[in-house]
Amino acid sequence: MLRDESIDVPSHWNEPADDHAVRCDQVHRRLRRIVKARGALDAQEAAALREAQQLRLWRRYGHNSLLDYMEREMGYTPRAALERLRVAEAIQELPQIGEALAQGELSFSGARELTRVATGETEGEWLDAAADKNIRQVEDLISGHKKGDRPTDPALPRLRKKVLRFEVKPETYALARQVQNILESERGERLDDDAVMAALCRDFLDARASGATRRARSRAAYQVAVTVCEQCKRGWQDGGGITVEMSPGAVERAQCDAERIGSVDGDEITRAKQDIPEPTRRAKLSLSENRGSLRLPSSVNCILI
Repeated sequence: MLRDESIDVPSHWNEPADDHAVRCDQVHRRLRRIVKARGALDAQEAAALREAQQLRLWRRYGHNSLLDYMEREMGYTPRAALERLRVAEAIQELPQIGEALAQGELSFSGARELTRVATGETEGEWLDAAADKNIRQVEDLISGHKKGDRPTDPALPRLRKKVLRFEVKPETYALARQVQNILESERGERLDDDAVMAALCRDFLDARASGATRRARSRAAYQVAVTVCEQCKRGWQDGGGITVEMSPGAVERAQCDAERIGSVDGDEITRAKQDIPEPTRRAKLSLSENRGSLRLPSSVNCILI
C-alpha cells in the first residue's frame, strides 16, 4: 500500500536545469579563486619565512629556532614546518615552480613534491608532466626519481621510499630532536627523515663493527639536560629546541647516574659533580666484565639542573 507523504528534498533538485548549472558554475569559480588565493598566500609565506631566517626572528620572541617558532606561533607540526622551510628555500632556485605556486596553478603539496627532484634545468619539464594531475598522481610521478632526473627517465625501484612510523614517549621524542640537531650541526645542512635514520643506523653499525664498548669511553656517549623539581620531583627534559615532561620512571633512570650542576635559583656556584666518579666506574665495569654480574647504566649521562 502506497502512502502519499511529502518528502524533503534539496531545494536545487527542483530548480530548472539552467539555474542549477549557473549555480554550479558560480561555486566552481569561487572554489578556483580560493585555490588560487591559497597558492598566492603559500608563496607569500615562503618569502616571509626566508626573511625570518635572515633576521633570526625567533630569537626576539623567545624561541630556540625558526622551526620552534613555526610550531609554537604558526601551529605547524615539526614535519610540516621542516617541509615549509625546505620548499621556501628551494623555490628560490626554481623560479618557475615558485611562480606557478604564486599564481595558484600549483598547490603547495605539488610544489613540495616537485622540488624534491626538479632543478633549474628540468623544472619546466616537471611542471608540464604534473599538469592536470592530483597530488596522489604527482607523488607517483616523482616516486623512484632523484634530484636532476627528468620525468621521462625510468623510475628506479631502489629510490621508492618506504614508510616507518614510530609512537614514542615525550622524552624519546626530545632525544630524537636533539640527535637530529647534532647531526644537522655537524653536516651544516637540514636533514630529512631518511638522512637522519640512515646516519643513526650507520653510526650504530660502525660502533658495533669497531668493537666499541662502554669500557673504551671515559664519559657517557651523550648528555641529556634534565631539570628536576626538588619539591614535587617532576622532571623535564630539554632536547632539539623543545622541553617535555618526563615520566616518573624516566626521572628515576636519569637520577641513577648523573652529573649534577646544582640549583638554577641557587646563589652559590658549585662545581659539577658526577654521581659515580670515573675511576669507580672503570673499576666496576672491569669487575662486571670479569664476573658477568654487575651492570652500570653508563650509556647516558644526565645533567641534572
